[in-house]
Amino acid sequence: MKTGIWLVTVWSGLNFLVGAAVLVMTLLGKPPPALALVMTPQEIVAVSPKALAVVNAQAAIANPLICAVCVMTTVLLWGPVRHQQRWAWHTLVGTLVPVQVCGFVSDSFLGGTAMAANIVSSVVLGAGLLLCRARSAT
Repeated sequence: MKTGIWLVTVWSGLNFLVGAAVLVMTLLGKPPPALALVMTPQEIVAVSPKALAVVNAQAAIANPLICAVCVMTTVLLWGPVRHQQRWAWHTLVGTLVPVQVCGFVSDSFLGGTAMAANIVSSVVLGAGLLLCRARSAT
């Protein structure tokens, strides 16, 4: 069970770091990292200010939410999941699996540029959740 908790903690920590980095970049007025996945620097500079404002607005709300989910995940893992409280595991699955699925949906809008990262992320999350379940469901 501890291995599962650590796997999901690593998954959560990496997602927190990405969300925090994108948020900081957005707040500092840097070009949105998502645009760099599908556009050249010259194309990014040419993006309409209104379109850029929409991308930045999405980043300014989505990334703090990502960070909050990661903090919630860590608290649930090291508290109720570790103490084998079933509701906590079900809460994590019900929250994190849809988030992970949406990672694939989001990536599809960018042409699948992060497919490998999404697959690795899904394997780590899935394995971690399954290993946490082994004892918390008994």
